[in-house]
Amino acid sequence: SPKPVRWDFVNDPYRRRVLDVTTALLQLRKSYDVFETTDYQINIGPGTGRTVRLNSPSMNVHVMANVALVTGSVTPNFQHTGTWYEYYTGTTLDVTNVNAPLDLGPGEYRLYTDQFVALPPNVNPTPVREIAGILSGLELYPNPAGNYFALDFSLDESARVVVETCDPTGRLIYRNETGELPSGPQHIEIPSGSWQQGVYFIRVRDDRGGQLTKRLVKY
Repeated sequence: SPKPVRWDFVNDPYRRRVLDVTTALLQLRKSYDVFETTDYQINIGPGTGRTVRLNSPSMNVHVMANVALVTGSVTPNFQHTGTWYEYYTGTTLDVTNVNAPLDLGPGEYRLYTDQFVALPPNVNPTPVREIAGILSGLELYPNPAGNYFALDFSLDESARVVVETCDPTGRLIYRNETGELPSGPQHIEIPSGSWQQGVYFIRVRDDRGGQLTKRLVKY
């Protein structure tokens, strides 16, 4: 028989972010006619920058992404100069040169509109923030990583630590729970040779509720 829905997924900040991003995008598409326009341009190369332009008299939309495993520049070719609004973060961009390159991180994407659009209520698709605890000084290397990577951090007091890795969809692909670790500097090595190329989010949690997160690129 079918398994019940995993309602506890919404308590995982990474899975919750995937839900919020999808919810916000569907609400935007449903609410504005520009997403039914036949006037559009798609740029899929050359290079690792991708752009989509949707044009309409009421509102223009510009989507951009960096599909590389390293930080890269995207030449946006905005429809016009002036103020543009990034939908997911609410930040503004004052465009004076429509072709001025923008630096995007590995796998980063942005959705700009030339009219301000508010997010749906109770939706927060911004990246997961760090939570204060007894963890500090998290470093991840090498990054990009090959067959393994290492985590260095410090504990203010002894604690158990959980290391988790999620892919961009929020799917948990790795989990390791340590025994009781002493206070002070810590070093953990994680095997990653079997992981596919792409961007991953490494989360380190202590048993006091603290959480630190880093982005890893696997080549």
